[in-house]
Amino acid sequence: MQYKEAYTQGRCNYCLEARSSGALAPPAHRDHGSLKRTGVELHSLTENINTTTPSGKLTFHIFAALAEFERDLLRQRVNAGLKAARRRGRVGGRPKALSEADLKKARALLRSGDYTKVQVAKELVVSRHTLWRALVSEATP
Repeated sequence: MQYKEAYTQGRCNYCLEARSSGALAPPAHRDHGSLKRTGVELHSLTENINTTTPSGKLTFHIFAALAEFERDLLRQRVNAGLKAARRRGRVGGRPKALSEADLKKARALLRSGDYTKVQVAKELVVSRHTLWRALVSEATP
């Protein structure tokens, strides 16, 4: 997002170039009502939208409603896809660094007392933090 300042009639105006109205304001100010209360007005130079006029307000609200509708549809589709993948036995996320056999080997090496956690981690080609997390998460129900 790029902007430049211009001072006109004692007020500070910002000329912004953004891909969406959501990029123009922080999350708490993403609706026109809260922007209007703080004295912010939208003048789109490319779409000819001006929220100081009734038709500009209507256009802004229509675009906002369509954007919200599209976000909801996307969320619904993503959740349906994740649910379908789970039904097929697919689990999302990063694969585990250590298999059950690796953990069994690590426990045996540590129990022997001949190896430190750092040595066991090097043997299994993982960081000591990865080994420690796997052993702790396994012990915690």
